[in-house]
Amino acid sequence: MSGKSLCGDDRGIEGLPVRLVVAVAVGAAVSSMLLGVMADVEPEETGDVTVEASEDELVVNEGLPASIDLVVVDENGNTVPDATVLVESNTAEIDPVYQAATDSDGETTLNIPPNRISLLEGQEVGTLEVSIVPPSDSNWEDTEPNPDIVVVEWP
Repeated sequence: MSGKSLCGDDRGIEGLPVRLVVAVAVGAAVSSMLLGVMADVEPEETGDVTVEASEDELVVNEGLPASIDLVVVDENGNTVPDATVLVESNTAEIDPVYQAATDSDGETTLNIPPNRISLLEGQEVGTLEVSIVPPSDSNWEDTEPNPDIVVVEWP
């Protein structure tokens, strides 16, 4: 050391205001960049999902095999891949509960063997309830009613 003490050295203070200004400017720039990156991130899928099918697809005959083509869509009409469609008893009976997963296009086919769908005695028409389990890695929900599958008596 050259014999000067740190207490008498005032050169370190001279650059302090400049360093603070530079640190604040750099911090503001980095924050601005991070906010810009976050604004570009696409939001996760959210909203309600439902099932679409043609009218004749949603009518099946009691006791006969049924093949039902369904598409799961969100509230904007976009298809929902990797969802699970469940078909359960309502005013008609189905045993067991049937389920099928949608493919990458949001489409699925439920193949129900013969004698799995039945009506109560004296009943001519009944319905099966359709529900959707959205993909687990999404924020979609099945909160709105889905179309029912109509079961009609087969002569």
